Amino acid sequence: RWQITCYDNSSNLNQAYSDEYVFLVGIDQSPPVVTLTSPTDNTSTQNNDVLFKYTAFDQPVSDNIENCSLILNGQINQTNHTIVTSGGAENNFTVRNMPLGQYNWSVNCTDGAVTPNIGASETYNLTIIEDTDFPVINLEQPVNGANDTDGRIDFYFNTSDISGGIAFCEVIINGTLNTTDNTITEDTSQFITVTGRWGPQLAD
Repeated sequence: RWQITCYDNSSNLNQAYSDEYVFLVGIDQSPPVVTLTSPTDNTSTQNNDVLFKYTAFDQPVSDNIENCSLILNGQINQTNHTIVTSGGAENNFTVRNMPLGQYNWSVNCTDGAVTPNIGASETYNLTIIEDTDFPVINLEQPVNGANDTDGRIDFYFNTSDISGGIAFCEVIINGTLNTTDNTITEDTSQFITVTGRWGPQLAD
């Protein structure tokens, strides 16, 4: 380990220290240590948007990792070049819209040695099963039996889905599709505005 200490010309002889760096003497032959944290081994989930989490560090210099790759069913799926190693911090990969089926996954990390060393995690199994959960919808406003006079209504509601997330919501008026919104946030009060006249039209 090395650093620089400097003093100024003042009567107090003020002192400052640089950061401390590490240099290696010899050949780095130690591969990174990679540990999978989530999802746990043999997980079954209805959510086909999966967040794969792992930790990684190198020896003898913990942050000497150039990149890490997600290996999905024996193939590189994606690679991350910004690896956080301090304090057991988790890194992650996100894979969206995974088809139903069985998967195995692992993470390989490569260090920055002159002759790079590759560290491989254990291999975990993951199963994506069919989503059979229906969204839960709570109507908020207007309340049941409310009257409208101007033909413009903000329909307030909140919705959630246990496993699959919400793709879009539709406003159905008198059994007919009126409006679709695909910018839905789960577990949050939101509204869809509908403008127009509906219901029976009377004339004298």
